[in-house]
Amino acid sequence: MAGHREIRNHTDAILCFIGNTSLKPIVPVIDEYVVDWFYKSSLVFTSAEHVAWDVGINPKRPRKKFGRVLKADSSSLHDITEERFQEAVEFLEDMLEDV
Repeated sequence: MAGHREIRNHTDAILCFIGNTSLKPIVPVIDEYVVDWFYKSSLVFTSAEHVAWDVGINPKRPRKKFGRVLKADSSSLHDITEERFQEAVEFLEDMLEDV
C-alpha cells in the first residue's frame, strides 16, 4: 500500500515483526524512489523458519522492495519480538534522531 501513496513526508521509520506471514513488497506507483526510501527507513524481522530464508524457494536474500529484512533466531512472533526488541528500539531512536 505504501507505494500507492506519498508516505515519505509523514513516516520516519517502519518496523515490522513477522512470523510466517508473507512479505509484502512495496510497489512504486507514485514515486519511483520509494523502494530505496523504504529499504533505508525500514527494519523487518522475520521468523527463522520464514519462507524468505528457504534457499530451495528463494535462493537469494529478500530484495530491497521488501525493506531491510533480517532473520531472527526465533520462530514464534512473541519470541522474535523479545529477541530483537532492543535492536528495534535502537533503530527507532536512530531514525527519529535524524528528524
